[in-house]
Amino acid sequence: MMPFYAMHIYGEADHHEMLMQWMLKHGILQDRKEIEKFIPTIATNACVNLVYQMAIEQDRSKWLACLNSGIERCSNHFFIKMSEKLDELDVNDPYFTVHVEADQHHSILGLDYLEAANDSFRREVIINKALEGISLWAFMLNSWIGINRMPEFDLEGNLLNKQATGINN
Repeated sequence: MMPFYAMHIYGEADHHEMLMQWMLKHGILQDRKEIEKFIPTIATNACVNLVYQMAIEQDRSKWLACLNSGIERCSNHFFIKMSEKLDELDVNDPYFTVHVEADQHHSILGLDYLEAANDSFRREVIINKALEGISLWAFMLNSWIGINRMPEFDLEGNLLNKQATGINN
């Protein structure tokens, strides 16, 4: 794993346990073993596998554009809205609030370290990887609520399949 990203992973080492405790506290899971009865969606595996692929490639620019500047930024917006809704319901937790700040920091960090690509093909590769990450992240979240839709983007970031995603404007 890239050394500059190792600290990020270390900083999130206990997040799965934070989420587990929240789910147990609110009866989403009755006990720890119950989580083993859930099968990850294909979209979840695709998103996770993208991150594994980038770790194997060791391409810093793809990693920063896709994971930090793309997926982490989307996650930041998700956790902002999630945290607001959980506050309304009086069930918020540090797991969610820490991600509001952490994902914002990680997405900005990606832009701080991303180096300019000098040739147009390399720029296209990096942009495409960022948009692939955003597409798979959205597909993953959609799959968690039973929606089998993945947004696709052109290299300018314009949504190509508005009808398939249910977006009308």
